[in-house]
Amino acid sequence: MSGDNRDVRRLARQIASSRPSPDPTLEQFHMTHESMANQVPDLANFMGDRTVVFIGDDDHLSVLLSATQPATHSTVLEYDDRIIESILSWKDQLGLDNLTVAKYDVRNPLPADFTRCGAFCINPPYSSKTEAFGIKLWLSRALDATEEECIGVMFLPTEQWGLAWVAKNHLIVQDYLGDNGLIVVRVEPERQAYVHTHDEGLASSTLYLMRVDPTRRVHVPTPEIPDAIYR
Repeated sequence: MSGDNRDVRRLARQIASSRPSPDPTLEQFHMTHESMANQVPDLANFMGDRTVVFIGDDDHLSVLLSATQPATHSTVLEYDDRIIESILSWKDQLGLDNLTVAKYDVRNPLPADFTRCGAFCINPPYSSKTEAFGIKLWLSRALDATEEECIGVMFLPTEQWGLAWVAKNHLIVQDYLGDNGLIVVRVEPERQAYVHTHDEGLASSTLYLMRVDPTRRVHVPTPEIPDAIYR
C-alpha cells in the first residue's frame, strides 16, 4: 500500500474498528487508531530491516507495520484465538506474506525450534497489583525470542495521574532491564492513548531498548498462579 500518511491512517482506522472486543481478564486495552498510525512509522525506522516478534498483539500493530513496510517480516505470538483469527483475516485480505502468526501462551517456554528475531515489540500487562511481574515475564519471553544483540520496543504507562503503582513498576522494570543487559536509548512520553481502560485517560510511553550486554540474563519463572501475570 502507499506510504502516504492519509492511507496509513485510513487503514489504521479500518483495522481498529474490526478488532475483537478487548478481554479485560487478559488486560487487553486497545490503542486508538490515531496512536497506531503515529507509532508504526517510528517502529519501522527503529527496527530497520530486522525481523520483529510481537509477544501478543491485540492492538494489531503487526498488521499495520506489515502492510506499510513490506521489507519487514513480523511474527506474532498470540494466546487469544480471536486475535489470531482476526490477524490472519487481515493477512489474507491484504496479502501479507511478511506476517506470521502462531498460538503461544506466555506462561510456557518458547518452542525449541522457534527462529529468533532481531527485534521485539511488546505491550505487556501493566501488573498494577503484582509489582511488574507480568512486564518482566513479557520481557523475559521477548529475550528468549530474539537474538543476543537485539533491540526492542516496549509500551509502558506514564505517571501523569499520580498512580503510585506506575512509578513503582517503572523502578522495578529499570532494574530488570539492567539485569538483562538492556538500556533505554530513547523515550517518547505519552505516545499512545487507549480505550476500554480501568483508568480514564490512560496513556503509555514508548521505550526504545537496545541489548548491550548479552551475558546478563535473569529468567522469570513460570507463575504458579496464572492470574499473577495480570492485574
